[in-house]
Amino acid sequence: MKITTPLILITALVFQLSCSSQKQDIKSSNGSDSAIESTITDFFETSDLYKDNKVFGLTKQDVLHYVKGDVNKDDYRLINNLPHQSLINISIRVNSLSLSEDITSKIGTISTTLPSRYIIKDKKLFYWWDSGYAFTQETYDTFKDFGIIGGNTNAEQSQKGINYYFCSSDLTKFIKLKLNEDISNLETSPIFCKKK
Repeated sequence: MKITTPLILITALVFQLSCSSQKQDIKSSNGSDSAIESTITDFFETSDLYKDNKVFGLTKQDVLHYVKGDVNKDDYRLINNLPHQSLINISIRVNSLSLSEDITSKIGTISTTLPSRYIIKDKKLFYWWDSGYAFTQETYDTFKDFGIIGGNTNAEQSQKGINYYFCSSDLTKFIKLKLNEDISNLETSPIFCKKK
């Protein structure tokens, strides 16, 4: 009994240190976003682009929202006879953003032209736009540290990425397509989601 108690304490200490080092590896601005975090986690585990680049831009949209204008208003829940009403699309690509130093005037404001949220994972930056959050000094400083402000982008590299489609009711259910592929153009839907 005396031998197992120190062993249990050592195991608990190692586990605690492991968890705290993982938490330190991820830094997030303005709270969490489960769909974005799921995208980054899968991208980290499966994409070669992750290994070769340091900065990534993400866009997030409700699939219905971005296709509604393309179809009859009464029929907006269907695209090519496929249901898409519970899907979230997140596109992730190698950095395509370069900002000038004069955006300091935008600090504290909500802007559709500036990404306002980010996550740093494994010393890599993932940023995205969120109309519910202002562009902050911390975000400005982080972007400057990663070379987005005052830096240049490689247009060819920024065409590389992945389209993720998540079920909004179950983020473990998703598909991935090439960046130039869109789910609305597929003959049969590779994913069906339950309504919320």
